Amino acid sequence: TRRSSDLPMPHMAKRSPKLKAAINTPGMPFTFIVTWLIPGPPHYTVSIVFVRAIPEGQDPKFDKLFKIFLDGEDDVPSRRARFKFIPSIVKCPFLVSAALRTLGGMRPVIIGNKLENQYYRGKNYMELVINISSSKVAASITHICTGTLKNMIVDLGFLLEAGHEPEFENELPERMLCCCRFKNCDLKGSATEVDFDVSDVD
Repeated sequence: TRRSSDLPMPHMAKRSPKLKAAINTPGMPFTFIVTWLIPGPPHYTVSIVFVRAIPEGQDPKFDKLFKIFLDGEDDVPSRRARFKFIPSIVKCPFLVSAALRTLGGMRPVIIGNKLENQYYRGKNYMELVINISSSKVAASITHICTGTLKNMIVDLGFLLEAGHEPEFENELPERMLCCCRFKNCDLKGSATEVDFDVSDVD
């Protein structure tokens, strides 16, 4: 889902009628949503929606770690030091690549240590909202990429960082939580206009 607006739009699981209906469909697997608030104007809200594919109980170590992340507090052990973002640029114009290297490149990063996060937990979903404008470096990198996304292929991976239990081995090995690919996207040309609930947006 891509949405352009005069304001940032957190909590898309609440605001988007189609997404809200899908999450509440009987039998729908647990849904995990990563929403990026891209600085404007115009502001873009990009939501990536994942559903659970591996049944609960098949990987007890992951289940335990995921539950800590889902139901814990917004603190270091539960969330802020857990969610790791692993970007990989498969294809991009040379000038963009050079600019990204100057800014430090697209390296794996613990999102909660670098950017402002918001967490929304529902009965059958969790939405993690990442405010890119909370970091000047991240905003600069995003600005460079947004203008040339239609000429880029970018892989995004997300995992839960291990090592915050007293016994490090209890959370190993780390597993990829979810991943996706953006291929030749055009945010300006593909923004979705829908009737969002903006009653609580400042």
